[in-house]
Amino acid sequence: MLSTATVRALDELAQRSRAAHPEGGLLYTFVEAADQSHSMFPKQLAGQRSAELADDGRAMLAVVLSKSLGHLGCTEADGESLALADDLMQRLREDLAFTSVGTVPDDGDDYCWGATVHMARESDNRYFSLTLWGSID
Repeated sequence: MLSTATVRALDELAQRSRAAHPEGGLLYTFVEAADQSHSMFPKQLAGQRSAELADDGRAMLAVVLSKSLGHLGCTEADGESLALADDLMQRLREDLAFTSVGTVPDDGDDYCWGATVHMARESDNRYFSLTLWGSID
């Protein structure tokens, strides 16, 4: 379960995004599934059995956050967006104590963007995901 502080941080990101994109902005969906990590954790991430995001996953998350905050042309992570991604991942790690994590991009275009952070906790076979996606209408 996400802590109140993490939910507040996600809501603040969404509010900042709506200020940057009044015609759209960032939305998020959090999923927690008991006894399902073995079946729900994406097969393409099976080799990434680490509690730390790989560099490409970290950069992908940072780009999604940067676009959400008004930098639609962003194609590479910068210091600010990496710091936001690191802060979010630290919050998730503290809340969920996951043992595996990976990021999968959503199909996007010039008007929508997103990624899903998939997390698993082996001790109780619990699966979590946080989908972040944004759009301008």
